[in-house]
Formats: sequence, C-alpha cells, structure tokens
Amino acid sequence: MSAYVKVNRRAMSALGALVAATVVTGLAGVPAHAATPQEQLAATAVAENGNGPCAHGGYDDGLSQSSSCDGHGGQSQAWCADFVGWVWAHNNVSGMGMLTDAAASFYQYGLKYGTKSNTPHVGDAVVYGYSNGWAQHVAMVTGISNGVVTITGGNQGHSQSSEGLVSTNSTTHYAVGDAPWGQVISGYISPVLQKATPPKVSLQGLPGTSVTGVASLSSSVSAGTYGISTVEYYLDGEKIATRSTAPYSYSFDTSRVPDGKHILSVEVTDTQGNTGGDRAQIITSNGESGSTFDADFNGDGKSDVGVLYDYGQTSDGTNHVGLWTYLSNGSGFNKPVKVWDNVDAG
Repeated sequence: MSAYVKVNRRAMSALGALVAATVVTGLAGVPAHAATPQEQLAATAVAENGNGPCAHGGYDDGLSQSSSCDGHGGQSQAWCADFVGWVWAHNNVSGMGMLTDAAASFYQYGLKYGTKSNTPHVGDAVVYGYSNGWAQHVAMVTGISNGVVTITGGNQGHSQSSEGLVSTNSTTHYAVGDAPWGQVISGYISPVLQKATPPKVSLQGLPGTSVTGVASLSSSVSAGTYGISTVEYYLDGEKIATRSTAPYSYSFDTSRVPDGKHILSVEVTDTQGNTGGDRAQIITSNGESGSTFDADFNGDGKSDVGVLYDYGQTSDGTNHVGLWTYLSNGSGFNKPVKVWDNVDAG
C-alpha cells in the first residue's frame, strides 16, 4: 500500500511538473498585446520627448506644412502644428492636405470630417484657444487613465529652450472650456485612419521651383484597394481645385497669389475615404505691385500684416485687386491667406 502511494506521489509530482511546464510554455506562446493605431500614434509622439524643432531635420511630413526647423527664412517657427502633423503623417492618417502650420487647421479638419468631440481619445489632437479661424496651440492626447489625461506637444518647454521642445504633461482638468496650462481647450479632434491600402498620386506639370504665369498641372494616380474618387489641389492648405477624371488637369494661375514661397500639394481620395498625397515647395514671381499695412486682423493682440495686391486689369478691363493677410503667430507669420478679391466678390 505504501509502495502504491509512493508511486502515485511520484506520478503526481511528474504530472505537476508537466502541467507547470505546459502553463509556462502556453503563456510564452501567448502574443503580446498588439498596439492599436491610436496607441501607436501616442507612442510615436511620446518617443519625441525632449526634441527641439530641428529633430529629424525638422518635423516636415505634413502635405501642406513647412518644416518646423526653417519655416521662416531659416529660423524655427511656432511649430506645434508641424509636430502633430508629423506624428499623424507617420501613422496613416487620411485627409492631410488641409493641415497647415496653423493650429486652427486641426479644428477645421475635425469640422470637415465630423471628428471634433468634447471627449478626449488617445491619438486625438487637442486644440486650444480656437476663435474666428485661429487657435493658440495644438498638441496630442497620449494617455487616458483614471480621470487623468496625458498630453504631448511640440513648441512647449520654453523655460528650457527658447525654440521650444516636445514635452508631455498630465492633467485632471481636460473638459472643453478648461485651461489646465493657461490656454482654453476648444475641442478634441480624432484623426481619420486609412482603412486599406491607400491610393498614390504624383504631382506633375511644374516647370521647376520658380513658377510664373499659368502652370498646367496634372496628377499621375494609382489606386490602392479601392477605386479613385477625386483629386484635390491645395495651395498652402487651402483647396483650390477638385478633379474627378484623369489626367486630373488644372491650370494654376500663379498671378492670383502673392509672390513668394508657397506649398502646392495634391491629395487623391478613393471611394472609401483613404488618401494619398504629394507636394512641392514653389516660389511664385509675377512682379505684382501692392501696398502693405499693419493691423490686428483676428483680435489676438498681435500685429498682423495686410497686403493689398494690384493684379492689373482683367480681359474685360476690370481693375483686379486682392487683399492678403499674414497673421502673426508670436515668433513669425503664418502663410498668406486671401481674404478678399474684388473680381471673385463680383
């Protein structure tokens, strides 16, 4: 009897070892939690902590965004939007063509795609101080836990660097209307993620970097998973044309924009909303005459610049004049925006 018990104890011991080995092996074989697209967005942002505007040669992957490193004649600009755009561009976000160096463009993205919310989600852009087409700042939600929201942004940490750094902070005051760091939260903007293999597009027809007169543009497009819906052309983030049939031609009249540096981009959208893009930095030079003046156009207390351009006469003899504004962002000026044109206004 005792021998029988002894044998069973050995058997039980061996069985226990076998079970333990099986459990350990089984656990080792269980795959680690795969990061969601939103978590990957957050990880991309947080990995940049401590970097300045010239990391990677500048945060410069947004279709309609200048480099954070040399956005203003070789000097860094107010680059919070460039940073969030860079993170989104590295994580298959659709609709990047309308995002510019201006924080407000993210708010407008949310309005266009219906993703603006009062509730934060990981990967969202958080826009501060939005009013009348202008915003003070934009950053990214990189964590939410137990009533605490963690936010990572560029062009922060000015106490450590005059040009700003990427930094991460947490707050329990994250409702729209709260001002956890002195700037009022205006809304949370969720990115629209690609649903499949996106289409691709190549901008064609530019004679070079310097462009005058009318440039005959076209786009070479290749479909991804789904068929092509539209091709849109943007100048400095403002949509200037939409085409739906190949070769998606557009006659770009450079005399209708101020002389100087611009970003011309093209974005293709498939039937399911996935997008692809291409861009070129150009310099327009048509010798328009104009007069400049200072004013505060958006009521933020900063001195902006207005330029009244004289385009000469149209074919029917009408004197053609346009008003462009350069809004101050505190360390420089945003790209020019046409706010009035006597011919377009009728």
